[in-house]
Amino acid sequence: MAVANILVVEDDPTIRELVRLHLTSANHEVLTAADGLQGLQMAVSRLPDIIISDVQMPNMDGFGMLAAVRANDQTASIPVIFLTAVDDRESFRKSMNLGADDFLHKPVKRSELLNAITGRLKRMEGNRQSGVHATLSGTDVKATASLRAAAQAAVAGNGPDTGAGGPAGAALPQARPPARARPKRSLDLTSHLTSMEERSPPDVRAATTRETVYGTILFADIRNFTTMAEALEPEQVVEFLNAFFSQACEPILDQAGWIVKFLGDGLVAMFDARSGSDDHAERALKAAVLMVLAAHRFKPWIREKHPGRNLPDFSIGVGVHTGDVSVCRMGSGEATETTVIGDTVNLASRLEGKTKELGWSIVASRASVKSAGRRFIPGRSGQLTVKGRTGAVDIVEITGLTARPGADTSFYQMIVDAISSNSAIIAAGRPLDATPPPPAPTLPPPPKVRKPPEDGPISIDGYRLIRKLGEGGMSKVFLAEELETRAQHVLKLLPIPATDDEDGNEMMQRFIQEFALVSQIDHPNVARIYHQGFTDSYAYIAMEYFPGGDLRELIARQLSAPVAVAILLQIAGALTAVHAQGIVHRDMKPDNVMIRADGSLALADFGIAKNTNSDIQRTKHGEVFGTPYYLAPEQALGLPVDQRTDIYSLGIVFFEMLIGHRPFQADNAQALMYQHVNAPIPRLPEPLVRFQPVVDRMMAKKQVDRYATANDLIDEVIASGLAAEPG
Repeated sequence: MAVANILVVEDDPTIRELVRLHLTSANHEVLTAADGLQGLQMAVSRLPDIIISDVQMPNMDGFGMLAAVRANDQTASIPVIFLTAVDDRESFRKSMNLGADDFLHKPVKRSELLNAITGRLKRMEGNRQSGVHATLSGTDVKATASLRAAAQAAVAGNGPDTGAGGPAGAALPQARPPARARPKRSLDLTSHLTSMEERSPPDVRAATTRETVYGTILFADIRNFTTMAEALEPEQVVEFLNAFFSQACEPILDQAGWIVKFLGDGLVAMFDARSGSDDHAERALKAAVLMVLAAHRFKPWIREKHPGRNLPDFSIGVGVHTGDVSVCRMGSGEATETTVIGDTVNLASRLEGKTKELGWSIVASRASVKSAGRRFIPGRSGQLTVKGRTGAVDIVEITGLTARPGADTSFYQMIVDAISSNSAIIAAGRPLDATPPPPAPTLPPPPKVRKPPEDGPISIDGYRLIRKLGEGGMSKVFLAEELETRAQHVLKLLPIPATDDEDGNEMMQRFIQEFALVSQIDHPNVARIYHQGFTDSYAYIAMEYFPGGDLRELIARQLSAPVAVAILLQIAGALTAVHAQGIVHRDMKPDNVMIRADGSLALADFGIAKNTNSDIQRTKHGEVFGTPYYLAPEQALGLPVDQRTDIYSLGIVFFEMLIGHRPFQADNAQALMYQHVNAPIPRLPEPLVRFQPVVDRMMAKKQVDRYATANDLIDEVIASGLAAEPG
């Protein structure tokens, strides 16, 4: 292991001495300081290779010292590793915004400390070997001049298309940013760019004219850049682009990607096979999520650099697609330029452009997501119709990255929060007529096989089945542990039917549709759905586990009226989000309202839900779905359903919560359906008569007489004072 000069800044003498002993035992040279001010003085005078500092200290805390280190040209590039409390999330956030490099939990273990130091030293050595120059080559000068010209042209409004969706072949000369850059410094790409000829992988450099490789393309673009550029001077725009790209390009380089070209306020990068490894899609998506995190951290730089300018919130959009890419070398000698062209490049550009319409931070093709593995957290999904292509492209929103076993989960939560914040900014600027994409298509399952024997073992890759929770129809439900995260999930399994099994194939279509529908919904009172996959014998969905059981168990304990109202409002809130996506649940009942460990509720089981915005799997006339006790009259008659259908069923659930039994009782389903259509709405007893108007309107026989929306129901319950009664 390389030997380093390390400065340890810690006010607790016991911890300071422990860290010093760990480091000296590995032959590192160690300097120590008792507070941030002393540490800053030693950093400037001694210029250590690495600084390890506590966050909370007297005189000057770790944040102040870090900010001062980053603001000084001599010390700005020194890696800073913070020592923090395990649950100190706010310190993590603040540290990342200021540019901290790593975190270690106290009390720090020797192995963790030395691993962090070794990793940091390897990265520093890699940066030195990658050819980051203090002077420029002729190509560097041209690249920087082109970047500055593109920025000034964008300000003037007469330059080339600066969005990443511009022509894939016309672009700036290839260049790479510095391996490390800090938002506190006034950065200039003219001091750091190196030619793409030096950066390009060997297989790209060796190409003569054109070479087709299988890889992943990443497009990134700054949202609202035109508005921001109009508020700044041309020189300020150049400084702004320099500072941001210096940070945003770092994840690409860290993930062994190469910057193909800058496109004004955007860029395109390529990830291809390294040493026979086929993980380019995974590396590209990692770079994408880390770029969004870099954009989130960059916002303080803008606020501090341009106070009072009333600039729009800063955000970026990223598109990622995997496929065959043509890598072309054009020109000769110093004028040689390497670029990428082809359908994969064009489609990645289209995906990036789609972020503006959808309000998503990262739009990836399903091909990229499938190749990247299961660590990436999917959000909503849909389709993109591309002119000139015979079929639509399946797209997936990426909302985060799951932590590896034993890793610091706080960092991964920062990524999730950054992506969520970035998406909210994009969504706020969406056109008013923008509509979400249709749900993901009903993907064909893998080659179908006969159902395995009942006593045959069930194996799901990545999970350990703990116990069976239930079985109904053709599906089985298991409690399972995800091996990578140790989290408990519920796995809903459906046997893959034989090719000629018409009923089984229809069940499979609905099973696939369930994931497509629920993955679009983000609401605290809707069950979370994590993943869908296939084995040779089963299709499965991984869902949230509810240790508290379901609402039926609560009803059996006799709920008070205020508790019933509180539950009604939570379920109605869930329906508001569900209906906003054009989805009708069609199976509202206590068994499908689940209880979390903290007591909150979540609407679950969208197995027979219907998307009213889609022509896929439109219900046949006369076809009845739902549970007889909770059917709306139009369901009983096989007529079209809408969101008011769910409100009727919720009315029955509310009646049952108040009374302890269902409003209609019968010996068979036919008699129950008759009562839903013809029987008068039962009356509540005297102590509960104040709720009768709400029940009457929810359970009105005609759809037009019910609440038009679940939100209308919430408003009336609150306005009437029913929600304010003491429990």
